[in-house]
Amino acid sequence: MPGQVGDLPHDTGKLLMWRRPPACVADRPNETGIFSHLLIRKMSRENPLWGASRIHGELLKLGIDIGETSVSLSRSTSSPC
Repeated sequence: MPGQVGDLPHDTGKLLMWRRPPACVADRPNETGIFSHLLIRKMSRENPLWGASRIHGELLKLGIDIGETSVSLSRSTSSPC
């Protein structure tokens, strides 16, 4: 029968509902926090040759458990999302 996908009727409205959520959603707590974000920005400014990997390692030595990707994003953005 035309207009059907599998056993479910084809409904454009329902298909449009299943979009990708926005990049900054509030479903998880912001583990990075303002303090960590500011610390990463300060370390990045004071040590311009350090990359995200080096800053990540230094933060781990300080007991701040944060992912390297989060460090990289914090270095390149102006505000924590």
